[in-house]
Amino acid sequence: MRREKALIVIVLVFSLLVTMAACKSNTENAGEGQTSESKMEGDSTQAVTTKSESNDPKEVEWMLVQYGPYNYTNHLKIYQMYEEVGNMKLKILPVPIDAYVEKLNIYLASNQIPDIVTSYNESSFSNFKVIQILGPKGVFVPISDHYDKIPNLKNYFDKYPDAMKYLVASDGKVYHMPIVWEPGYDTYGLVMRTDLLAEKNINPEDIKTIDDLFNAFMVLKEANNGKPVVGARFGLNRIGMFAKMFGISFKIDESYSVLNDKYINQFETKNCKDAVAFLAKMYDEGILHPEWVSMSDKQWSEAMMGSDLAAFVDNMQNIGGFQGALRETIPDAELTAVIPPKYEGKMYAWGKASNFAVDWAHVINSETKALDEILKAWNWAYDMDNHEKIIYGEEGVSFERREDGTPEWKYDTSTDKGRQFYFEEWGGRTNRNWLRIFTEAEIFSYVYFGLDGNPGKPHIINYNEKVYTYVTPNLMLTDEENESIKSKLVTLETFVEENIVKFIYGEISIGEWDEFLEQLEDLGINDVIKVYNTAYERMK
Repeated sequence: MRREKALIVIVLVFSLLVTMAACKSNTENAGEGQTSESKMEGDSTQAVTTKSESNDPKEVEWMLVQYGPYNYTNHLKIYQMYEEVGNMKLKILPVPIDAYVEKLNIYLASNQIPDIVTSYNESSFSNFKVIQILGPKGVFVPISDHYDKIPNLKNYFDKYPDAMKYLVASDGKVYHMPIVWEPGYDTYGLVMRTDLLAEKNINPEDIKTIDDLFNAFMVLKEANNGKPVVGARFGLNRIGMFAKMFGISFKIDESYSVLNDKYINQFETKNCKDAVAFLAKMYDEGILHPEWVSMSDKQWSEAMMGSDLAAFVDNMQNIGGFQGALRETIPDAELTAVIPPKYEGKMYAWGKASNFAVDWAHVINSETKALDEILKAWNWAYDMDNHEKIIYGEEGVSFERREDGTPEWKYDTSTDKGRQFYFEEWGGRTNRNWLRIFTEAEIFSYVYFGLDGNPGKPHIINYNEKVYTYVTPNLMLTDEENESIKSKLVTLETFVEENIVKFIYGEISIGEWDEFLEQLEDLGINDVIKVYNTAYERMK
């Protein structure tokens, strides 16, 4: 599969990068764009040159994620704000979501890394982990060495010390400039078309067990003219969220068990086997879309908004947009987040993220010539006094205020004028490429939904109160630990994803589960789990 191949490429280029990084001098790692104090003492010519060129804007390449309706290559006003603050000229390198990992591989392999790289995680591939490995090798700038340049971000690190520790790499330094989540809500959950359930007199609050959930899915299928009920974007990454209802995960690096307070081989549990069997049954009964493993983000979204699907396990913030689209043709359409049902009498808690999101975080190439400029611009972006400008723009031009003082976009983006203004000229809105802080207003998208916020708001709050009850550990492995498991982990992750998909599709009988476990052991899964537990004990 493409994502597994992408991860394999990272491993293949890793050794080359490490070798190249080891050859860098401290001066190169610091970046030529730093102040003269960071240069070698006695090099007065270099110091003078830096000073004389300080008023000239530095060109800065920024690799970011292209998604949504924006024309990223336009010189958007959001870019102009960053340029003015940082005294730089941005060269935007937009990469579509589906191609992001492969493009990053190319940059890493060729050692032509842009000045700024957005850390976007695709499926089982984790840019965060790659960066945590390459950062200490000199490939990226340790921003923790430059807190004096980004005091606004440092204030958030000081505010959430427990969350901040998950950003620390094996060398004790921080390489990511993350998105700050305030108040820190996790937003993923199970969402269903409850208007269709109501037609059959089913109350979503009565879905208490796994069997209840399956029966509700069958009712949804019948009520929705026999169409498949559940699809997914990003394949097993999203469908695998059903495994959380069974208290496990299909991802090896998410094998922490809060009940045991340690990492376990989840695949040898009855919970995991039952989770796979449940998904296979969903597929057999036509509940799970036949192309769930290959659906694109666009295909999945259009299927939900066009009533081709009737449930999802994904971002609950989508409730507002999907429900609005459905009501254009189905006035009574209602999407509701359902609390996960019990498995064998127990409702399992879901692990929540820290207040700092590494997905959509930014890292800086250690060879940039514009380090000071980048840090100045991003420090500005972490200032809440500037947040309104980043999201909404200029009052009277791009937004106006409601009676309660909250901003409201001036033009409707469903019109040609609105699309032209916001997506072709201004930028802004809740685009995570340049959003640095999520306040409650942005989380629930008042910009789209007005005073009452996103219809998903109460569901997100409900999940955070009842489901997301512990923080998922974020392990920092040593170089030796990474080296000992990296090839095994790539092989294991590929093997797991390929075989779980085959189990679900019925290409492998669930009766062959023991053989699957034996092969996992032969591939070294218990060695990986042992390393994880060693790192976890060290972190505690």
